Amino acid sequence: MTNFFAFGIIPDDDGIAVTGNKILNGSSVGIGIVLISSGVSLQNNSITNTPIAINFFCTANGNVQSNTIMDAATGVSSVPASVVTTNSYFNVGTLRNSDGC
Repeated sequence: MTNFFAFGIIPDDDGIAVTGNKILNGSSVGIGIVLISSGVSLQNNSITNTPIAINFFCTANGNVQSNTIMDAATGVSSVPASVVTTNSYFNVGTLRNSDGC
């Protein structure tokens, strides 16, 4: 997916696996992947040039692993403190924030 305006991918149901996607060039308000379900598996995706690569929206999802995030202002946003997520970050301003979760 390239040159999107607001959101790249929004998996909204438990049991969905989001793997191997390439998401490029979000607009100035773009979020690469939006998590609104705690049962989504999000692995091995590449997210490049977006303001926010992955926004958890305070969803406690521990299935976000092995993603590559490049050239983003924020890598993972609105992540609950209890959630462990392991990804690769390159040229990312803020790796992780909780944004009040």
